[in-house]
Amino acid sequence: MSDFASDKIRHFKRIYNSRLKSLKLSKKETDYFKRNKYRFIYILEKLNNFYHPASKILDIGPTPFTLCLKEIFADSDIIAIDISQIWKEALKSEGICLEVVDLSHGTLPFPAQSFDIIIFTEVIEHLDVSAIRIIQELRRVLKDNGILILSTFNARSLKNIIMPVRRSPVIFYSGNAKVYGHIKEYTLKEITEILKASHFKILEGRYARYFDNLSFYYTSSRLSRYLGNPKDRECFFLARRAIIRIITFPFILGYLILTILIPSFRMGIFFIAEASGVLYED
Repeated sequence: MSDFASDKIRHFKRIYNSRLKSLKLSKKETDYFKRNKYRFIYILEKLNNFYHPASKILDIGPTPFTLCLKEIFADSDIIAIDISQIWKEALKSEGICLEVVDLSHGTLPFPAQSFDIIIFTEVIEHLDVSAIRIIQELRRVLKDNGILILSTFNARSLKNIIMPVRRSPVIFYSGNAKVYGHIKEYTLKEITEILKASHFKILEGRYARYFDNLSFYYTSSRLSRYLGNPKDRECFFLARRAIIRIITFPFILGYLILTILIPSFRMGIFFIAEASGVLYED
């Protein structure tokens, strides 16, 4: 990694927590975004390889990472889309425009070849629409030789083998908009075939380990319920947290070792794809 890229990563680490605090999210949401910090760093490292001055970037599904992008890439034009306006004011304060779009309709409100880079991470598994339809729509609004950064959960991860994905996705709300949990998770092969069928050239397609770390599991919603509130200093809770950590550590460590040795067991799938061919209508 170049010194320039390293500086951007260090800068991101400095500002990410402050952006997260400024949002005043619930503890569950805050824990979620803390767990995803490693993923955002991974994306930023890759994004820096393709970014050029005045790049027009589309980020689908804004997060605290989106709030940091404008400061890190100050001369870029960044647009975010989401199913509700819940992020509107936070994005506006950073100079980022938000468009409210329901991707389940399979269309985007932009002309063909509008963007240099599209960030489409941890979104596709939530969509109740044909994956190839939405990927082809991303190809339409992406410039020729533009870059798509896509990540999602691995349908064949060790976690899913141990605890299969539930058939009925959880429903939650973003503002007044209904959002589904994971409707469908994909394999590396499935995403590869969808990208190729949508006229993308795959530059990188791999199993990623940004979810497979101790911090992720000790802040997961299931385990944190048993660990108790980290701000709680009562002896009972401190003792319970210590005991549960000791009991679970060998199992989690064994799990993580397996994800190192067997890449297909990893929770994440990550792609960088370049738009090629012609597949768009204005």
